[in-house]
Amino acid sequence: MPVSDPAGSPRIGTDPLRFEPIFVVSNAGGFDNLVRVATLADLANTALPQAELSFFDVQGANGAALYLNGPQAGDTLTFPGATLSGPVSYWLEDTAPYLSNVFTVKQTGSRASGTLPQTLTGNRVQLSDYTFTTDDVNRWIVLSGFATTAYNGPAQILSVVGNTATLGKTISTLETGATWSFPIVEIQPVVSASLEHRYFPTRERTLAWQLHRGASLITSATSGGMTLRSTEQDLVRSVRFTAVTATMEASLDLMAVIRNGAANLQREAALENTTFTALMTSTYGP
Repeated sequence: MPVSDPAGSPRIGTDPLRFEPIFVVSNAGGFDNLVRVATLADLANTALPQAELSFFDVQGANGAALYLNGPQAGDTLTFPGATLSGPVSYWLEDTAPYLSNVFTVKQTGSRASGTLPQTLTGNRVQLSDYTFTTDDVNRWIVLSGFATTAYNGPAQILSVVGNTATLGKTISTLETGATWSFPIVEIQPVVSASLEHRYFPTRERTLAWQLHRGASLITSATSGGMTLRSTEQDLVRSVRFTAVTATMEASLDLMAVIRNGAANLQREAALENTTFTALMTSTYGP
C-alpha cells in the first residue's frame, strides 16, 4: 500500500512503500491466526474490518493502579524491554517514529459495558447482558452504582462460569448496581500526516508497562499488560502481522501460503495492466 516513504532506510516490516502481501487474520478468542494472503476481493469486502492493534488492557495484579490514576490524552505508555516476559526483537521498528516502545495515549474507553450488575455472596458478580470467557480471567472490571460503596470501582476477575465471575474483593450481600465495564486505553495512531499510522506491532500478553505523565511515572507493573484489537472477527492485516511458528513444518506451511498468495496477486495485477515483484527471502542456519 504505497504511502510517502519515511526518512532513512526502514526495514521491510516498517516501510509503507514496499509491496508486501496483506493478510486475512482470524482473531477468534483473542489470538491472531493467519488465514490466507488477502485478495482484491477481500479488500473490497466490507465484512472484513481493517482495525489494527490500537488498544491496551490490563490483566495483571496492578491493573487497578492504572485505572484509578486515570490515563489522560497525551500520557505515554512505555514497555521496558528489560522486564518483558519475552523478547521484543521482532517488533520491527528501527526508524523514527517507530523505533521506541513508547506509545501516546489517545483516550480511555470500554472494551465492553452494560447495566444492572448483581452481586452474589462468595465475592461474585453476575451480569445479565454478558457471558464471560476464559480471556476475561485476570482482567479488571469496573462496577458502579452499588449502595455498598466498597463494591464500586475496579475489581480483578479470578474465575468465571457463564455470566458469573468471582472477583478479588469481598462481597457478602445481594445488591444491584448501575453499570459495569471493561476499561481499555486507546493509543494515538496518527504521528504525522505524511507517515503511516502507528499501532502496536503485534498481539501481546503479559507485558510489563509504565504510565508516564510528562516526566513523572504515574504507575507501572512488571507483567499483565495486553495489546488487543477493537474487534475479534476476521480482519485484514498489514505486513505488521508477526507469526512465530514452533516447528519447521509450520514455518514451511506458512511460507507456502505466502508464496501462493503472492502468485495470485501477481496474476491479478497482470490483469489490471500493472506489475510488481514479490520478493521472498529465505534464511538457512542460525
